[in-house]
Amino acid sequence: MHIDFQRRSAPPHAAVLLALPLATAALGIGLYQYGIARTTTQLQQARLLSDAQHMASQTRPTDAAPIQPARIEAVNAATAALNLPWDRLFASVEQSLDEDVALLSIQPEPDRRQLHLGIEAKDAHAMLDYVARLGSTPGLRNAVLKSHEIDDQNPYKPYRFQVDVEWLERKP
Repeated sequence: MHIDFQRRSAPPHAAVLLALPLATAALGIGLYQYGIARTTTQLQQARLLSDAQHMASQTRPTDAAPIQPARIEAVNAATAALNLPWDRLFASVEQSLDEDVALLSIQPEPDRRQLHLGIEAKDAHAMLDYVARLGSTPGLRNAVLKSHEIDDQNPYKPYRFQVDVEWLERKP
């Protein structure tokens, strides 16, 4: 009896021998098509970039109408109002308030560095004291009582008045 401990491998089948060159050919064709697609994409990107640069270099006439001076003034006024030192101004105005007066309105006039305040006080004495305190508040000066009236329809008859005050520029 003869025992074969090592089996001999079977010779490769013809199908395997045929598939190997076909797979290599398919890989080659795929790489070739990839190269063509990549080159085409690069050419298209270069063409698009060139077109974009050409379009950017061309000057186009604008149909912009001239800006009216009134509109320029309105924009400048809005910008000036936004650039006011609001925190400091409110703090200065509120510092001079007490329980007998209430701030009703505040309107800045940046060109003249003035605030127009609408105030209500319980009586004439509180009104005059407020104007004096406001004029001596740090950061403010020249408080002037512009007008006043008594609210007769209110049972407490408070004084409503307008005060103009200048604000000082803070030194750096």
